[in-house]
Amino acid sequence: MLIIEDEEDLRFTLARAISMLPGTMVLEAPDLRSARCAIGLHKDLCLGITDIRLPDGSGLDLIRELRRSNNLLPFVVMTGYHNADVVLDAYRLGALRYLAKPFELDGFLTAINETLEWSKLIYGMDETLTTPLKGWIEITSRAQYESADRMREFLAALASLNLNSEERNDLKLAVEELVQNAIEWGDKENPEKHIHVSYAVFSDRILIMVRDEGEGFKMSDVPDPTADPLEHLKRRLSEGKRAGGYGIHLTRRMVDDIIYNADGNAVIITKFISGKHPGPTL
Repeated sequence: MLIIEDEEDLRFTLARAISMLPGTMVLEAPDLRSARCAIGLHKDLCLGITDIRLPDGSGLDLIRELRRSNNLLPFVVMTGYHNADVVLDAYRLGALRYLAKPFELDGFLTAINETLEWSKLIYGMDETLTTPLKGWIEITSRAQYESADRMREFLAALASLNLNSEERNDLKLAVEELVQNAIEWGDKENPEKHIHVSYAVFSDRILIMVRDEGEGFKMSDVPDPTADPLEHLKRRLSEGKRAGGYGIHLTRRMVDDIIYNADGNAVIITKFISGKHPGPTL
């Protein structure tokens, strides 16, 4: 783990606290130059913790440099200068957590532990993470249900940064249904195929795109299971399938917008952040 902080006393305090975590080795850097050196020498770093304002530049510039070189080291960002645009930039670069100074040491350690758990959801097992479009982060996994669970939990953690509990639960359920749908209907539960989940965080909304590697389908061919939920449940259980399967029909009620591509193998959902829905257009 690497802590990049120019304030010596704070850097020492945070490093000492983290070093008490089991199996943790902590490196310290007072500036970007030292941080680049540490990252170059230690390829097995699990997490970067960086201040934004540093003597020789911005911590976000470091993350940006790493992303350009395809280094996907997860980051926690700290700053005492609160600026919404800076926070959004951090998340768009793939930072997993933002901490506003001053913060309590217990809260800091909790955030670090949670972030390490979140990062395992996308950096462990078969998952890989890329940046296919500006402002977007993409998670790729084999078409297996346990992978879908990890994706769902990670995206729910991401949403918790901007959404209230009700909105977060809606998004979590929507992502679960769409990913499960991509595995079951798109990739036909073939573990050799993959699902791709991309997300982008903007000032007023969160966008999530789910793609599979199947042949797609026509929306008109998909029956509405909400018309007779009990019969739908009985049929799926008799076929040995999971109890869900409400897919796009349930998702429409959970999010603000949903758009499928022409082939039916990619869908983008939009969830507006609390109080920022633009309302109906004329």
